[in-house]
Amino acid sequence: MSSRNVIAFAASLLLLTACADSSRNKPPARMLISESDMVEILTDTYLTAGMLDITIMRETWAQRDSILNYIDIIKSHGHTLEQFDATLKYYFTEKPKRLSRLYDRVTANLLRLETDVITMEVVH
Repeated sequence: MSSRNVIAFAASLLLLTACADSSRNKPPARMLISESDMVEILTDTYLTAGMLDITIMRETWAQRDSILNYIDIIKSHGHTLEQFDATLKYYFTEKPKRLSRLYDRVTANLLRLETDVITMEVVH
């Protein structure tokens, strides 16, 4: 096959893929985590990451594989790692604007928590 035919085939394949119904890429409903739960899970994962940056916490949990901490967070919200991965992949590939809005909500949660902590420090 000539390089011109390969390029034409690749371009056609790309065009067909781009124009395909994206709802076919949506995982089954049982695999998707609700937006509100995703915001809570992501908020908790960022809090955990911050806590593990604290020396005493890192030393306490050093023997444990760090990914297990994040799996525990997902499970504590009643979901599986597979659901989390499927949901994140879906938002990343099919709904990037919605994913961006989810992260905006996560950031807002973290800022609100930071404000609460700072306010508590000022009061005490």
